[in-house]
Amino acid sequence: MLSFLPETIEKSQKLKELDVSNNQLTFLPETLRKCMGIEYLDISSNLISTLSEGIGDCVALQWLFASNNRIASLPESIGKCICLIQVDVSHNLLVSLPETLCECIELQWLCAQHNQLSSIPEHLGHCVALVGILLGSNQITSLPESLKQCSLLESINLDNNCLSSLPELRPDVDFVDSTENSTTKRPVAASQRLQSHSISKKRFEN
Repeated sequence: MLSFLPETIEKSQKLKELDVSNNQLTFLPETLRKCMGIEYLDISSNLISTLSEGIGDCVALQWLFASNNRIASLPESIGKCICLIQVDVSHNLLVSLPETLCECIELQWLCAQHNQLSSIPEHLGHCVALVGILLGSNQITSLPESLKQCSLLESINLDNNCLSSLPELRPDVDFVDSTENSTTKRPVAASQRLQSHSISKKRFEN
């Protein structure tokens, strides 16, 4: 198992994919920022506690898998990764998501289940390409009204949170909001279907 990545990774400037999942990495080298052409990064199931601001230099990044680590915060610079399609930061220690994430307007899937989130970015609805938002098992108390702008949204997983109400979205949006919330009724325009959705390491093609 890997416990570190060599600083010389910067020499792999043509690197497109990097999968170092299921290791014992505690950090990513700063020199990774020089791999500006990287599109696919999988660092899931490691011991990483922080992502440096240098991640923002990886402007071609489309798929970021960082689940099952010890990450307590995401860098503000993630907003520079405007090509992001899928972000999975589930099973970490996140208490918030940076507002700059809303600048990733190509984002289709956001998975942040099993963290300590109490809210999500107010302008997440600016990510109009969103198809799925998985937020189960957090401490979220409300969702931003801006989500109404997400005309492609198909599903939201909200189970095991602290919600007292849900925003009114399109009738065909699938809500998973069945346990540990205090919502007494669903909004009129919300779907009556409760359907479990999961996210996988799949590359969503445009």
